[in-house]
Amino acid sequence: MIISLRFFVYQIFKKKISLSVSVLSLLIFLSGFFPFQLNAQPFVVGVTGSSIRTFNPADMSPVTPLIQMTLNGNPVQQALTVTYNSDNQKFYALIREDFDAELVTVEPLTGVCTMIGYVGSARNQSFRTLTYSPDDSTLYTMYTGSFPPVLNYRTLAKIDMQTGLLTNLWTDARGFDDIINGAVIAYNQNDGYIYNWYNFVDMNLLQSFFLMDRIDLQTFAVTPVPMSGTPLFSCAGAVHTTGSNFIFTDNDSSFIVTKTGEADPLSEMDDPMYGLGYVTDLVLPVELTAFTSSVSENEVTLTWMTSNELNNSGFEIERSAEDRSSTVWTKIGNVSGHGTVTTLQNYSFTDRNLTSGKYKYRLKQIDFNGNFEYFDLNSEVVIGVPENFELSQNYPNPFNPSTKIEFQLPEDGIVNLSVYDNSGREVVTLVNEFKTAGYYSVNFSVTGSSSLSSGVYFYKITSDNKSITKKMLLVK
Repeated sequence: MIISLRFFVYQIFKKKISLSVSVLSLLIFLSGFFPFQLNAQPFVVGVTGSSIRTFNPADMSPVTPLIQMTLNGNPVQQALTVTYNSDNQKFYALIREDFDAELVTVEPLTGVCTMIGYVGSARNQSFRTLTYSPDDSTLYTMYTGSFPPVLNYRTLAKIDMQTGLLTNLWTDARGFDDIINGAVIAYNQNDGYIYNWYNFVDMNLLQSFFLMDRIDLQTFAVTPVPMSGTPLFSCAGAVHTTGSNFIFTDNDSSFIVTKTGEADPLSEMDDPMYGLGYVTDLVLPVELTAFTSSVSENEVTLTWMTSNELNNSGFEIERSAEDRSSTVWTKIGNVSGHGTVTTLQNYSFTDRNLTSGKYKYRLKQIDFNGNFEYFDLNSEVVIGVPENFELSQNYPNPFNPSTKIEFQLPEDGIVNLSVYDNSGREVVTLVNEFKTAGYYSVNFSVTGSSSLSSGVYFYKITSDNKSITKKMLLVK
């Protein structure tokens, strides 16, 4: 009856906060459209099924998709838990292969695991939690199990990070009528205690309780912590973040739980996330280490470098002219990404035939699943006024049916650009107007024209008593 009442209260409370969670989610979604910051930031990492995923600790919104964990190139059978070692900057996880629990290190952005060693049998024991203490450089776990027909227990143990060897430290043994399950632990480096959440079932009273304890690692004295705030009924993962706060997950939600037992809702979740590791400086799915530009006359070459990539489909290049009254971004090209890599990658793109003026550039990095982020070029790009009066060779040449003719003006003036046939007869006038100093490109097309046959033609530009003539070839 107590279980049903608590669950009923909890469901009512979740419905009351659903609107605020939806509004928060909308704000988070909209924030993705602002320019992306290139510095690393905190992340929470959890596992579910056989996958690993990273989250924003502010709201536990997913940062990366679910990434399949692999060992020796093969999919992991089941991921049990994960934590972070802040001393060697590695993530440690427990995985299940057949009925064995094994310790591995795992790369959270690729899912690649490296075997360390066998920990114990997962047949009758539950290995669902890990936590690391930087104060004594120890990796801790707590497992629950049963020894038929009379014993149920939870055991705090440490795991050798070189071999996977399990050493029991303290056991809370109960009779058959007292069942303990779902034990999760998290180390609080601010006070040096391990905090433990678990379900306790009294079979005599037919009642279930969700409890929180504080464990002294010197004496293994256990102090119950009364819980308050949002009712909690189970725990999938927990990790200490800052101050007195833990991020806590159950089957479909996340919470902030303080060391004094007060629980407040954080957000709803799609999957139960087990273990949880907290890292303050994990690099992002696509991390740019450089983004620069160089100018050659009226061409801009953009170059950028990534230190690692996750699920990167590619980059769209966007440009905005600074002389406009409002910022309008235009897609001018795209460059394919390298998917998932952990080595340096170099990219470049050249924007050609620009007129004189100031420009801004940005990259739109797009994942294979459609998620995207923006990277802005820090400085504006200036295309100046050319020094010389020039007319470029048309391209393509020979051409059919159209070709481009480019010219540059060092000063303002009336410009005439015309095309002549081999006898010197003017065929068409392309430009005859006042132009300001700068770079220009004109398209000459003979589509639909029956008067022009294959052969040699000449195009001539005249401005300020200067003229240049070049030859081109039409091939039909």
